[in-house]
Amino acid sequence: MLHSFDHHWLCDVCLQIIVEYRTNVLDLVNTLTNLRPLYVQNQDNKWINDRTLPLIDDELAEWLRSHLPCTIVRDTYFVKYIRLWIR
Repeated sequence: MLHSFDHHWLCDVCLQIIVEYRTNVLDLVNTLTNLRPLYVQNQDNKWINDRTLPLIDDELAEWLRSHLPCTIVRDTYFVKYIRLWIR
């Protein structure tokens, strides 16, 4: 599922995608070499959908940080989504 949308990043268009497996994010980033902003929801994400919880022990975000040359931030409003800025 692909969507182009304006979001609160400094970019004209961001890519939003829902992937089944976290390794799909690696494949996407490594294949689309000109991709910079990416907004991703991962189906194997075990994050609790509770905006009142602090954003700690975020295993998926930490996993992505260890595998990608990106700035990675969990969206604080839509907590199922992670924002990536690919270098």
